[in-house]
Amino acid sequence: MRRVLLSVYVSLDGISDMDENDQWTFPYWNEELEAHQQDLINRADALLLGRKMFEHFAESWSPRTNEDDPMADRMNAIPKYVASRSRREIEGWNGSLLEGDALSAVRRLKEQDGSHLLVYAGGEFVGSLIEADLIDEYHLFIHPVVLGSGKPLFPPGLSKELTLTSTQPAATGVIVLTLEPVR
Repeated sequence: MRRVLLSVYVSLDGISDMDENDQWTFPYWNEELEAHQQDLINRADALLLGRKMFEHFAESWSPRTNEDDPMADRMNAIPKYVASRSRREIEGWNGSLLEGDALSAVRRLKEQDGSHLLVYAGGEFVGSLIEADLIDEYHLFIHPVVLGSGKPLFPPGLSKELTLTSTQPAATGVIVLTLEPVR
């Protein structure tokens, strides 16, 4: 049975607005955070993405071939499952559209043999995964910045208890919290 891992960048005020404007994270990126992300993607046998994140990542990562970059190589090679209400099909970049209801499709993927499904997404798709209790491990990259507005990571009104399993501070001030839901 697969586990679903969520990797998301979050501001101090809980905003995870990556699909709208990811520029606020750039000044904090370093080799420590890259190593953590590389570990996550190496543990996964597939990605779960919302349509906007799939399109954004495909545009950013697919041109990065033959650069002797292990992260780019892995991002380009790994299968990707895409949740979308507006697209009937996904073309290229090893993408497959989740069939039918996205939450039911993720449940079916979790039941298959494999290691991990890594979620890079934002907005409604992540919120629905969180509300449906489909995330098994949260990797929150907490950035030392307050954005003041944007989409929150956790849906308003949600009550969820998490257990901290590790903390990894980076020299740039980002703290990576790894948490698991209390079940």
